[in-house]
Amino acid sequence: MIVVLAEVSMIPGRRIELVAAFDEAGRLLAAHGGFLAARLLHFAGGGYRYLYEMSFRDRTDWDEFFAGPGLRALRELIEPQLTVPFGVQVHAVISEYRAE
Repeated sequence: MIVVLAEVSMIPGRRIELVAAFDEAGRLLAAHGGFLAARLLHFAGGGYRYLYEMSFRDRTDWDEFFAGPGLRALRELIEPQLTVPFGVQVHAVISEYRAE
C-alpha cells in the first residue's frame, strides 16, 4: 500500500469551501483504479492547517494517478482554497497494526 500525504494551509474563512473541495476530490479519486481511501485531517492545535491522506493499492496505481490528468484535476479543485499550492509525500506502508 502507498499513502500519499499533502499538508495544506487554508485561506482563512474558506472552511466550507475547502471541505466541499475535498469531498469532490474524493469522488474524483474513487474513479481511479487502485485508490483505496482518503481522509482530511485538521491540525488539533487549531489554525488553518490540514493534512490530506490518500491511500493507493500500490506504487503503480499512484504513479498512474500522478502522471495522468487526475492530480491536475485534484489540484484544480483544492488549490483555490489554499494559501499556497500543495506538495505531496509518498510513503510505502511497511507495517500496519489494527485494533480488533
